[in-house]
Amino acid sequence: MPTLLPYFISRNNTFSIRLSFSQEPSGSDQLRYPFVVISETGAFTRILKAEITSDHGSIIKPVFLLMGKDSYLLRGSEQELLNNKDIDQCWQRAYMHFSNDNRLIKLSAQAGDDSRLIQFQPLFFCREKEVFFHPPCPKCGKTLELCTDDDLLNSLGLAPYTKSLRRFLYCADCLQNKRAKDFYTYAPDTADTVIVKDLHHLIEGFGSLKQSEDDGFPCLKCPLQSECYSGNNLAQTRVVPFSFYPFHLFVLESAAINASDFLALISGATFEDIKGRMNSKSQQSRLPYVKSVCDDASQSSPLLFETDARYFLELLYLKLSFLGQLARIVFSNIESLRHPDLALSLDRIWVDLPGKDSLLPYFWNFNATLIDIVQCSMPNPHLPKMPPSYGNYLMGTLWFQTLLSNARHTPEEISAALAEHLHRTDSLNTVVDEKSPMQDHSHLFSPNNIFWNSSERDPDQEWSDLWAEALGLGWALLKSAASGDFRLSENDFRQAFDQLRQQIRESLFMPAQRGAAQTHDLSHDSAIHAILMSILDQWSETPQGMPDEMEQTVIISGQPSQGPAQEGPEETVILKPDLQPLHQTTPPLHPEEDVLETVILSAEDVPAVQPPGIDADIAETVMMKPGRKDLPEPGESMQPDTAPGNMEDDLEATVIMKKDTADETVIMNKYSAEKEMKPHSQQSKAENSAQEEDFLEETVIIRPDKDKE
Repeated sequence: MPTLLPYFISRNNTFSIRLSFSQEPSGSDQLRYPFVVISETGAFTRILKAEITSDHGSIIKPVFLLMGKDSYLLRGSEQELLNNKDIDQCWQRAYMHFSNDNRLIKLSAQAGDDSRLIQFQPLFFCREKEVFFHPPCPKCGKTLELCTDDDLLNSLGLAPYTKSLRRFLYCADCLQNKRAKDFYTYAPDTADTVIVKDLHHLIEGFGSLKQSEDDGFPCLKCPLQSECYSGNNLAQTRVVPFSFYPFHLFVLESAAINASDFLALISGATFEDIKGRMNSKSQQSRLPYVKSVCDDASQSSPLLFETDARYFLELLYLKLSFLGQLARIVFSNIESLRHPDLALSLDRIWVDLPGKDSLLPYFWNFNATLIDIVQCSMPNPHLPKMPPSYGNYLMGTLWFQTLLSNARHTPEEISAALAEHLHRTDSLNTVVDEKSPMQDHSHLFSPNNIFWNSSERDPDQEWSDLWAEALGLGWALLKSAASGDFRLSENDFRQAFDQLRQQIRESLFMPAQRGAAQTHDLSHDSAIHAILMSILDQWSETPQGMPDEMEQTVIISGQPSQGPAQEGPEETVILKPDLQPLHQTTPPLHPEEDVLETVILSAEDVPAVQPPGIDADIAETVMMKPGRKDLPEPGESMQPDTAPGNMEDDLEATVIMKKDTADETVIMNKYSAEKEMKPHSQQSKAENSAQEEDFLEETVIIRPDKDKE
C-alpha cells in the first residue's frame, strides 16, 4: 500500500504538497481537525485546502485535496444497503472521470500497473511537532492494516467489509501469533464486541510502545513523550488522524469560488456580507476564496450594468446561465443523484473564473463544476432509488434557491415553502399548484429577491413578464417531477430555457430610450462607464431616414454644363440656395443597375433664385429626380405625369432651403414638376412628414451662410 508521506516532505522532493492549517485555537477537551476543510457536505468525501510548492517554499498552484472520510454521512436505507465495496468502485469510476479533466494532478503512487486507483496508508499527525506518521500497532509496533477479510470479521462477530460500511484496522502479525485480537474503529457501535477499540484507545496505546517498525513514528524519541502520555493525557489533543483508515485522494486544481458565494457576489453582496454569513455558519475556510475574487473584481469590470436599471436583466441572465450549466450536471448524473441522501446541493458546486484579464466582464465568463465522486453512478443495483423524475424535482428546487436566495431568504426557507405545496392526492400521485405558494409567499417570489438586498432596488415593471417566465420554468420542473399527466423532457426544457435567455439578452442590449436609473454618488470609473454605455446606446440605434438602397455619395463643385438630361442612374441632389439648372455629371449606367447617388453642390455652382412673393416664413421643399435639364423658378406650378400611387418611384429627396428667412417647398421629378407654395404651419409640416415617410429616400435641411443673406 503506497504512502502519501513523500509528497508532504519538501526536503526530499523538488515539489511537494503543503497543507493549510486552521487558525482556530485547539481545545483541551476535544479533538480538533487541524487542517483547513473547505467543504464537508459530500456523503463520502471532504475537500482540504493545499498548495503545490517548490523546494524554496514558493506556491506554484493552489489545489484541492478531495479525499475520503473516516465517517460517512448516510442514514436510512443507504446506510444499510451500501457497502465499502460500492464506495471503492465509486472511487474507481471517479478516477476515470477526473482523468479526462485537466484539473486532476495525477500522483504516480496512487495508481497501479493496471491503472486502477490504490488507497494510501492511514496517516496521523502530531500537532506539537508538526510531523506525519503511519499509526503503528500499540502491541508490536508493526503497521496497522485495514481488514477486508469477510470470513475473519464474521468469525469475530464483526460487520463484514463487503456487506457494510463498517471498517476496522488490525495488526495481522499479532493476530497470526495470537498476541492480541484488538480491532480499531474510528466510531464504535454499541453492537461491537470488547475487542473493538476506538480512536482514543489507539492513541493512548502509543504511549506504551517501546519500538516501532516504522522509523517515522515520532513519539519514541520525542522529549515530550512523558508529558503527552502522563496523567494530563495531552496526546489526545496533540495527535490527530489525517485519515484514520486507508484512503483515496485526488489532487485537483483549485476552483475560484463556491457557487453559493458566487451567486451572492453577483447579486450585490459585499465581502463583509458574506463574511458575516460564514461566521454564523462556521464556514470561514471559504473566506479566502471570496476575498481573492473580490480583489480581482475590484481591478476589472465585474458587470456591465451594475449602476443601471438593466442590472436586473443582467443578473437574471447570469443566474439563468449558471442554472443552465447546473442542469447539465444534474441531467448527466441523474442515475447517481436519484439517491436522496446523495442529492446535490449548491455547496458542492464550485465556479471557475478566467481572471481579471478576460475580455468579458469578470463575472460573465464562468464555469460551474461538481467536485465530488457521486457524479459516477452507484454500482449497487439494489439500492432504492427515486423515480427518474427526481432529477427534475432536484433541479426545480435548486432553480428557486438560485433565483431567490439573498440576505433575507435562505435556501432552507425556500425549499420549505416549495415542499409545503406539494399536495398528495392519493397514495401514488402528487401535484404541484404554483398558484398557492405564489399567493401564500408572495414576498418570497417577488422579483426584488433576485438582489442580495431586496429592499434597495425595484425592477422595472416592463420586465415582469421575463421574471414570470423564469419562475414558470422552475414550476414546470417541479410539476414534471410530481406524478401526473404533465411531463417535461430535457429537450423541451432546453428549448424553453434557450428561448428565455434569448429574450433577456435582446432586452438587455436593446438601446435604452429612456435615462437609466443611476446612483447619484458615482465614482470616476462608474461615471466613465455610464458615458460609454450612453454612447453605445446611440451607436446601437438604427439611423432614421437613411435609405437601404443608398450606395454612393458624390460631391461635385464647379459650374455644370447646360447639356440635355441623360438617362441613367437615379440621383438625389442636395442643393444650397442660388440654384441653377443642373446637368448630370456622372456617366450613365445600364438601366438594370439600380445605383443611387447623392450629389452635393456648393453655392458657387449655381446661383440661387429668390422666389417671388413668398412670405418670410414659408418653407421650401424640393423633390426631384436626376435627368432634369433645368429647374423651375420658385412659384411656378408643375403637373406630375404620374399618378400619386407611383410617386414613390419618382421622388428621391426633400430639400428645405432658406434664404432671407423665407422657406419654400418645391417638388420635382425628371419628367415634369410641380411646385406649390405652402404656409409654414403645423399642418404643412404634418403633410410633408407623411409624404416623406411614404415616398422619400432622404431628407436634408440646408441653411445658407450668414454672409450671403
